[in-house]
Amino acid sequence: MKKVVLGILIVMFVVPAFAAVSQVVIDGRVRINIPVPDGFVDVTKTAPRVTSFFQETDTTNRVLAVLLSTEDAQSEDPELHRYLVIKVSPSVESHRITPRDFVEVRDYMRDQVTIDEMFESAGEELNQQLDKMGIQIGEMKYVPFNSESEKHIGISFLMNASAEVEGKRVDRIVASSFAMILAKERMFNIYVYSGYYAADDLIWTQNVLKNWAGAIIKAN
Repeated sequence: MKKVVLGILIVMFVVPAFAAVSQVVIDGRVRINIPVPDGFVDVTKTAPRVTSFFQETDTTNRVLAVLLSTEDAQSEDPELHRYLVIKVSPSVESHRITPRDFVEVRDYMRDQVTIDEMFESAGEELNQQLDKMGIQIGEMKYVPFNSESEKHIGISFLMNASAEVEGKRVDRIVASSFAMILAKERMFNIYVYSGYYAADDLIWTQNVLKNWAGAIIKAN
């Protein structure tokens, strides 16, 4: 599992279609439909060890779903080269968020929050959890990304990751695109991750995020 943030995968640059629909439950009763991008599988219930790992590395959010590539979903020790995660903050999980409320949150995030400072703080907290596993997250850099609507706002970032694998320290760069989503008056977060070895890796996360966010909003 130490290779969670260190995977290398060369795949074709495509925008996935949606071949299945899963569900997550927010506040114990609000069911959110989650279209599953083609080439991925919802393993939240079928791979509890993987789900638990993601939950253990984030004590401020509740993990709702983990989607692995079809290849990783068939492995007992998945490399997690590219994967998708859905989380919700317990502080807002039970709150009804109106479209007007969400627009205010969206605009604040876009215009008022210092993204680099936010990522720096997040990196420090994440390191505290991952350090026990021999993984460290270094610099996190915001990347401009235009993905926004009345029910979502997306951003991208690159981060340095370092882990000890088989006695050797291995450094990698991870690309991620993240979005806050409003569906059925509940706000939650979706994440798309990929190892970063070429510009297409970051672009892949952005395209998947845009299409996935749109599909989730439409499905609810």
